[in-house]
Amino acid sequence: MVGNISTISIYNQFTTATLTNMPAKIWMGITTQPDLSANWIPSTDMTLVFDGTVNFPAGQNTITFPLQVPFAYTGGNLVVMFNRPMDTGYYSSLDHFKTDTSTNTNRARNMFSDSVTYDPAAPTGGTLTGIVPMTTLTMTPMTGDLYSWSTPPRITSVM
Repeated sequence: MVGNISTISIYNQFTTATLTNMPAKIWMGITTQPDLSANWIPSTDMTLVFDGTVNFPAGQNTITFPLQVPFAYTGGNLVVMFNRPMDTGYYSSLDHFKTDTSTNTNRARNMFSDSVTYDPAAPTGGTLTGIVPMTTLTMTPMTGDLYSWSTPPRITSVM
């Protein structure tokens, strides 16, 4: 299925207070790589689809990012990079995003630090993992019906 992705949603489970107006960026791209074992795919090889602020409410929530630039998915392996720049605040280690564990242990990469500012255009290091964020993508296929695409994989029609 090919089409235009218009939103991406992730799921949080935060035990602390709501975090408001947090800066975030999201890039999307298509790759022929079967996984991320070789290295990161830099943001410069992708399309910036969201650059703004977002609220992360306390409790269990769906956080939906309306893409400022819909992403034209034309088939292949979709790659998504999230970046929330480091700030001066410290937040609870009990604040989590919901995840799914893939049988492909090379499916994702992550990195985080309390003292290092990472460059999405030139990422190095980090952890290679099979743990991926629970994600829902909303796409309008070329046929016209609206679909929702989630991790773990399930496709539902949203007419």
